[in-house]
Parts: sequence; structure tokens; C-alpha cells
Amino acid sequence: MPHTSPKALAAAFPLASLALTLLLATAGCAPQPPAPQAAAPAKPVQAAPQVAIAYVTTLKDKNSQNLTPAHFRKDKSFGPAYKAFLHDNNVKDRWARVFYGTSGPITRVRINGQEYLHITSCKPSSCAENNIDILYGEKSKALYALLTKDAATTWLGDPPPFIQQAQKQLRGIE
Repeated sequence: MPHTSPKALAAAFPLASLALTLLLATAGCAPQPPAPQAAAPAKPVQAAPQVAIAYVTTLKDKNSQNLTPAHFRKDKSFGPAYKAFLHDNNVKDRWARVFYGTSGPITRVRINGQEYLHITSCKPSSCAENNIDILYGEKSKALYALLTKDAATTWLGDPPPFIQQAQKQLRGIE
């Protein structure tokens, strides 16, 4: 039998050609159109790692009342250190210096194994726009703050990244 090209056979037997193509396609042998290119998978967005924070206790006075920042600024160790800290960071707002605004109780927290006092206060009638969040290491004498003044936030005391993350977590902003 003489050799006949596939085109010639397809022209001579159109129905057979169609049947053969279908048969080969279902068997996976026929040429297939190129598969659409899948988009490269997006890189997953990774949240900042959570810092290990443990609540230790709330500080109380001799009458078992919660200590507030206004009480604590009179502490022999914290008071002078805090006053110098604010001076060094050019914070002149009275509400931040003397804690006469709204504040929560002072709590002792453990951050990555180190203990700090967590102190918060804000300007009366303007807490969302004017507040301060302080971490004070009694043993290390380290003092860090996250100051929000007129809705602009500033880190004070050059806190390391894990302290920044902890303060954000404690504030509930991350």
C-alpha cells in the first residue's frame, strides 16, 4: 500500500478522521492545547510575631487599693527616673508628667522572661489622641514609652523591637 499523508486521509475520510481524533483525545494521546499558565502563588503575608507577655500582678497599696501612676510617680526609684526620661525626650505635657488624667492600675508583666511595670495614663477628655504607655524595668531601670500626642505616636527611650511589639500588644493595637 502506498504511503498516504494524514492530511490526505483526513480529506478522504472526514468522519473517520474526526472519530480518530476523539479517540486519541480521550486516551490522552492527541495533542492538547497548552494548559493556561497558573499565576505564581502570592507570598503569604506574615503578621509580626507575638511577644510572650504574661500578666503577673496588679500593684496594691497598704490598703489593698490599686496603685495608679499618680501614686507611683512619687516612688523613690521611678519618680526621678521618669522625670529625667521625660526631660531627655522633650515631653512637656503636664498630663504626661504628673499623671493627672485617666489611668489604669499599674500592673507587673513579664515580657520574654523579664519583668516590667506597665503604666498607662492619658490626657483628660482626650484619651484617644493623647496618651502614654510606659514599661519600666525595676531591676534593669529600663524605661520605655509609647507616647501618642495629638494622634501622632512616638517611641521614647529607644525600645528594642520586642518591647515595641509588646507595647502594641498591651495596647491592643496589633
